Amino acid sequence: ITEDEEIPYIPSTAIRGLLRIHSEKLARALGHRVCGGFGRESCASKILNNGRNLTEIIDELLIKNRGLEAIELLWKEICVICKVFGAPRYESRITTYNALPISPNSVGLGHKVIIAIDRGTGTEIPGSSKVIEYIQPGSRFKFRIDLINLPNYLMGLISSVLMDINIGIARIGGYRSKGFGVISIKNPRILIIHHSDESGNETVLRALDENDEDIKITETTLTGAKAENLLRKLASLWLKRAKALE
Repeated sequence: ITEDEEIPYIPSTAIRGLLRIHSEKLARALGHRVCGGFGRESCASKILNNGRNLTEIIDELLIKNRGLEAIELLWKEICVICKVFGAPRYESRITTYNALPISPNSVGLGHKVIIAIDRGTGTEIPGSSKVIEYIQPGSRFKFRIDLINLPNYLMGLISSVLMDINIGIARIGGYRSKGFGVISIKNPRILIIHHSDESGNETVLRALDENDEDIKITETTLTGAKAENLLRKLASLWLKRAKALE
């Protein structure tokens, strides 16, 4: 990714994809309807009781300068995944960044030959072998995720995904069935920025909708065990409130 050398990194799109796919699994496991994200399966194409398309109604409200009403209707009708990752007419509330090596020596590359096995004979299928490149175990990257104006329980959904990543349930990249893609999160740091009293202060993350609850905090910059403790609190709130969201 520089002009004079190649630097291994984890693309932000891969991180976002992992977060979304596993968020969908967690939401479905708790009985939530999760849309397909595109086309007729998306929340934006939802037909309401009046027989009209959600997007059409939102556009009409925006044309009439009834923006607040449009936001309230969107929040009511879209699924929990769209509330986090965005939908047509609704901006994503999560931003991911490329995960870059902590230092030039913190990442190593390896190569492995993989083959396909004939199930009938139990031998290698001729011409099936290929060489793949992978990140060596022990490699270290730094990464960043921004969550913007999300209720505490939806931050808890993302926290649950991060916790599942840390124990190897959620994996990243290809060849996961062959053991690749296991990562862990070390030395987390959480920075909380309030732009108004409505979202909270140095001691609390305020509830942002009727399904949410306040979360007590000790400071707005948390590292290590304190950051991990906040992630657990948020994840617990997701489990507690998820059933009430449908």
